[in-house]
Amino acid sequence: MNKELLIILLIIHFLMDFQLQSQDIATNKGSKMIYMLKHFVISLIFPLIFILIDFKVSILLLILAIFHILIDLIKGLLEQKLLSNSQYQHLDKIVFITDQLVHLSIIFIGLILYKGDFHQEILSISVLKWILFIILITKPINVSFKKLFKGYQPESDINSETVIGAGSIIGNLERLLAGVFLALNQFSAIALIMTAKSIARYNKIAESPKFAEYYLIGSLYSILAVIICYQLIFYII
Repeated sequence: MNKELLIILLIIHFLMDFQLQSQDIATNKGSKMIYMLKHFVISLIFPLIFILIDFKVSILLLILAIFHILIDLIKGLLEQKLLSNSQYQHLDKIVFITDQLVHLSIIFIGLILYKGDFHQEILSISVLKWILFIILITKPINVSFKKLFKGYQPESDINSETVIGAGSIIGNLERLLAGVFLALNQFSAIALIMTAKSIARYNKIAESPKFAEYYLIGSLYSILAVIICYQLIFYII
């Protein structure tokens, strides 16, 4: 298996499904075709770029983009029929995880069936791994946390007086710093991140046990996600 091409395909997937996908598209693509069309147009950017680099890879990306949209269409139908019923809304976590696993499975199958050779000299495999790592620990982790643990979010925190988007930025910076500390083998320094966050939220943690639990879940999930992603990308792939 071509590891370089695998990393590139993963970079493209997470860019297309998270960083380059607006909240409007993510929310409405399952029910309104215009948003699904916008998502498909974005996915076509990468096959067009790779025409200049490797035509066979460009065809592979086009096929993967078509499968990606088909999977999203099926997911949209499931959400309309299943998640519209309050009785089954708790299954949205399973739908989210299954959706991502199916996307990744299609990428691996496509890579296994791909018969061409691929090598580019623009970026080293080490740089590609760091790009994938940074992409993965930012928006995908933010989105997955909100999907998996939204049931634990205190109602009082939903409309709290904080700057919109600040929490996501703090989380991104926290995981980036943790990744840098892992790369430098400064594992104990990760504790400084937890300390800084705790000081900033001390009053709220002290006043609200529910917020303290939600905050701790988020912090532990964030650090755990960084460690798992780092190990997968730099030691397994």
